[in-house]
Amino acid sequence: MRNVETMKPKELTDLLLWKKSSKGKQDELIERVKEALGKSFSWLSTTTFQCSKLENRLAVFRHLVTKMDLILLPYERGPLLLGRWPVVQFQWDALPGADRRSCRDPQLPIDCVTYKGIQSWLRRVGDGLRLPSEKEWEYACIAGSTSLY
Repeated sequence: MRNVETMKPKELTDLLLWKKSSKGKQDELIERVKEALGKSFSWLSTTTFQCSKLENRLAVFRHLVTKMDLILLPYERGPLLLGRWPVVQFQWDALPGADRRSCRDPQLPIDCVTYKGIQSWLRRVGDGLRLPSEKEWEYACIAGSTSLY
């Protein structure tokens, strides 16, 4: 996960404003995020999906060193780039860290890694990548829902 802290247009700090923005405005903001991220990331695509009756548009970026795909998510402190899937072994091996894998397969998630090992790997990866806070994780999980469940 990464914060793009220099980017704080209202549409990138409020999910409802993002959803109400025109596709042209969203594309303009995505382009600004791409420029802010620099050469370590590439903009892969912008996808639209239907959830309940709401249509949602998301931008997908790739971290070029690890090949992790990260989704742009508007957030109150500035947009987040959040991974949708676990880090798999070939991504971990791009900058190997200490692990005690139960089996080896480049497509399987990395396992048997300590918290300190993860933090060390993220420092080596650089580019501002980090684990999400509890609040950021909960925000991503509710995906704009206002109901209890």
